[in-house]
Amino acid sequence: MTAVAQQINNIKTLSAQLYSQDSALQKEHKRLKTFNKIIVRANEATTQKELVQGILEACIDFVNFDIGGIYLIRDNKVDIVATKLIPSHVIETLNQICIKRPELRELFQFGKPLHLTNYNQLYPETSSMLGGIKSLISVPILYNNKVKGCINIGAFNNIEITSDECDILRTLGKHLGHVLHRFEVEQELESKNLDLEVHIEELRASNDSLLASMQSLETSQQQLDIEHENFRTLFNKMTDMIFVVDLKGSILAINNAVR
Repeated sequence: MTAVAQQINNIKTLSAQLYSQDSALQKEHKRLKTFNKIIVRANEATTQKELVQGILEACIDFVNFDIGGIYLIRDNKVDIVATKLIPSHVIETLNQICIKRPELRELFQFGKPLHLTNYNQLYPETSSMLGGIKSLISVPILYNNKVKGCINIGAFNNIEITSDECDILRTLGKHLGHVLHRFEVEQELESKNLDLEVHIEELRASNDSLLASMQSLETSQQQLDIEHENFRTLFNKMTDMIFVVDLKGSILAINNAVR
């Protein structure tokens, strides 16, 4: 019986290990699936709006939340650049929030995520405006350890998230920060290229104008040469003797009749 009991214990231990490994594999699969979804959406996005909207929806789906919005920092305030299921009349109220507010200092100044399961108790008025959300997650958007904004997602139920899920959301916040920086650089380069193209067009217009002026000057010179030749021909064909003198009496020119 002892040997049988030992075998049963070994089987239970092995089964527990397999279950643990299977659970870990499922978590890893979910994590990879989420990252793959985010990467695909980020690569397919042609504008910043498409990018942030796609990542917002992916984050909401990842933790089975309901609504959300993405804020970006501009001049010590945050603007909503993407939303899901947030009423339009509420967006204006939630927009242009000062990042120096005490409850936001940790998030926007130190880049610390915020996870609340009693949001409706702490902020009943805002919770009511958002349909009565109870859980809220705020994840900073980081680039080179600098906060560029945050991802806010809420749920109408009290939902706890695991440390693994929180780590994944943090990673997504960093990924979004890098992709947004890439978009900013590309937009800056595009703007500079546009300015360069405008400058090139201006130079081409100036060059065309200069060429036209040179051609006009060349034409005028040719006409002047023709008139000069006509005058010299007339001057020499005249039968009268003609002298051209200056005020001092020096002879400057004579015609053929004089010669």
